[in-house]
Amino acid sequence: MSFPPSFSVAKRRVAAANMILSLAAAVVIVGVLNYLAVRHPFRSKWSQYHHFTLSPSTEHILKGLTNQVDVIVYANQDDSTALHTSIDSLLKEYAYHNPRIKVRYVDYVRNRLAARKVSQTYDLASQNPSDLVIFRSGERHCIVTHQELRDYQISDRANALLQGQNEERRVGFRGELLFTFALLKVTSGETASIAYVIGHGEHDLESEGPQGYAEFRQALEEKNFEVRPHHLINNHLLSQETSLLVIAGPRRRFLKEEVEAIDRFLQTGGRLLLLFNAHWTDSTGLEQLLLRWGVQVGRNMVKDVSQRLGNDLVISQFGSHPATIPLVNARVGLLMSPPRSVDSSQTLAAGRKLTCQGIAYTSTNGIAQSDIPSFRRRGAISVITSVEAKATRVSGSSGARLLVAGDSFFLSNSRIRQYGNRNFATLAVGWLTDQSHLIQGIGPQPMYEFQLTVPNREFQRLSLLMLAVFPGIVFALGLAVWLRRRTDKNS
Repeated sequence: MSFPPSFSVAKRRVAAANMILSLAAAVVIVGVLNYLAVRHPFRSKWSQYHHFTLSPSTEHILKGLTNQVDVIVYANQDDSTALHTSIDSLLKEYAYHNPRIKVRYVDYVRNRLAARKVSQTYDLASQNPSDLVIFRSGERHCIVTHQELRDYQISDRANALLQGQNEERRVGFRGELLFTFALLKVTSGETASIAYVIGHGEHDLESEGPQGYAEFRQALEEKNFEVRPHHLINNHLLSQETSLLVIAGPRRRFLKEEVEAIDRFLQTGGRLLLLFNAHWTDSTGLEQLLLRWGVQVGRNMVKDVSQRLGNDLVISQFGSHPATIPLVNARVGLLMSPPRSVDSSQTLAAGRKLTCQGIAYTSTNGIAQSDIPSFRRRGAISVITSVEAKATRVSGSSGARLLVAGDSFFLSNSRIRQYGNRNFATLAVGWLTDQSHLIQGIGPQPMYEFQLTVPNREFQRLSLLMLAVFPGIVFALGLAVWLRRRTDKNS
């Protein structure tokens, strides 16, 4: 008895044609979806905390970016304590909004050859590599260190500070603020102008000798600052384009006209970085000017037996300030010559609505020693002080800022690469110039801390479940399977 074929040739051809048409339709649908996805992308964030959502200011800057920007993440990718995840996620957002931003990674531990090339190109300290993010466009580049990216909060309670027991807590990630600022620096033609005062025996800005300031100048130029010599008499008035006035280690007295010019500059919202020569305790004429701004500079020498390193002094106690918080985070100090004391006078500051604070101290074993024995004092002695004034109607901008240090040699060529000196130089200048008005609305992203608190009784129950109940269930199931197979085999 014969049966008719259940799958005829016609049916086979129809099935084959149907399969081909289905595959073709699938290919067309996938192609159309990809076409729409490329030209009409849509993104949705499901997370409650939008850590890496760019601000409207950054998106506006990226939208108008026409130059190609190369970004090099120079870091040890195996370091679990670093900010790799945050940096990578943020840079992906930048590259997504503008494909002209090209990001590449150089691991200075795994890829020594590429790391050496980067180090030579940007004159990095290859003998002591640190994690960096380098932005470059054309001949301009800007370096952002991982230390600058962290925003820490330090307890500045008086007792804790005097005892050297600062409490620190990471509260923010400053990636967008610094990355957007770096983009502006390398793509725009504008540079912040810094006037370096000469004519009073200051450190030579061009010298590469031990006491020269060539390294200091290079560190600021890496941040896209233009440092130029300025003679207060020959060059006359300070221009409004001057972002910062730097006086480093004067050894001769300033004329009355020069002091008045500096005071006028500060009265109109100017910024001043003043570093006193630790080996020159005679009056420079600037001490009286600083008194009017709430700062008292001692004619003495500060020592600290417990923080002594040869003839130098290690400063490791810091207040809560943008120029020192990254140093606390990195657990590095400053290496200084025995400096002069620089104290803040709240009495003088109160009348002018100034905010004065010491930001770097010796330990409690510090001694401020002068030629007059009765003027000797002990304790935690301030060697760097900051001053900030409120905005005035005269300046039409933010108020004056001053940062005064009792030593200038710690930023000279012989010491600037030691400890945290170089980082402090760029951090201090960054705080003083405060160019955040270019990127208003961009602030540190908050860091959220999640803590699971389990009472002791619940913890015991959880331990019992994890260590006894769950493993016991798995063991019982395995035993039941083994018994079942053994029974089937015997039967």
